[in-house]
Amino acid sequence: MQTMDDRNHEQTPDQSGGVTAGSSPQFPASTPTFQDPTHERAHLVLTALCGKSNDERYQTCANVLASLSPHVWEQHYPGGKNLVCTFSDNPQYKRIIGAHFDLVPNSPGANDNGAAVAELVAVAAEFYAHKFHSDDLAFVLFDNEEIMNKSPDLSGSKQFADFLNTNSYTPDEVIVLDVCGSGDVVVLSSTAPSSDVMKQNIRDALDCTYTPTVEMWTPESDSSMFGHAGIEAVLLSTLSSRSLRLLEPVHHSGTWDKTNAFPGEWLRLHSARDNMNSIDPETLGMMVDVIRRLATR
Repeated sequence: MQTMDDRNHEQTPDQSGGVTAGSSPQFPASTPTFQDPTHERAHLVLTALCGKSNDERYQTCANVLASLSPHVWEQHYPGGKNLVCTFSDNPQYKRIIGAHFDLVPNSPGANDNGAAVAELVAVAAEFYAHKFHSDDLAFVLFDNEEIMNKSPDLSGSKQFADFLNTNSYTPDEVIVLDVCGSGDVVVLSSTAPSSDVMKQNIRDALDCTYTPTVEMWTPESDSSMFGHAGIEAVLLSTLSSRSLRLLEPVHHSGTWDKTNAFPGEWLRLHSARDNMNSIDPETLGMMVDVIRRLATR
């Protein structure tokens, strides 16, 4: 996820000088107990990704998924690569759920964006284990989101959008997951053109999982690159209900200041504090359930 004023990676939360939406809680890094094995897998994958280089993160995901299905392929392009999971021999790419795997230097990248990647990998592994079949669905792990504003041609989401357009695929829905490791509310953001019908379909799906949802502005992510390519997309993130309550007066006043009204969860991003202590295991489980529902409607 892009942060602070064209994404100054060197700014730390304490230097922002802004009015934050409260401190986000710290969670124990010890392995919690899970009743759902896919929730547990998401936590284990995230633990393996946290603090690793971009190449190591990519290879970890590729090793897990390629061993489970022949429907996993790599999209290589100059300066980057995407990992694509399909669920049939004849994918049509009508419904795409994606997350970027890269991270900024000097950050462990737990919430940005290891959590969303781990959630997607865990659900994909579950689907492959149960021989789930869909011509419509694809999960995609994107490269180079963190530099997309400075080097858009290196953005994995742009490259995948170009692949869709070049091959005349017409997605009905592109959902990007970014910063999904802490919080009890799903935030739906239109950082790219998206129809009311598509957003309502997503809200209806989230209602079926009893997941609180709010629509509001968020920093840019890969969804905006799909928008530039003429493909409708939405961004899903998570925040705590406490942060949202504190942000509400700013949000509804029409004077939203993107540089000094960041919630605590976002202020940890792009810093050493974006580590496993910032991850809520219950959020991982919640988002695994959300992905399952979004993927199987």
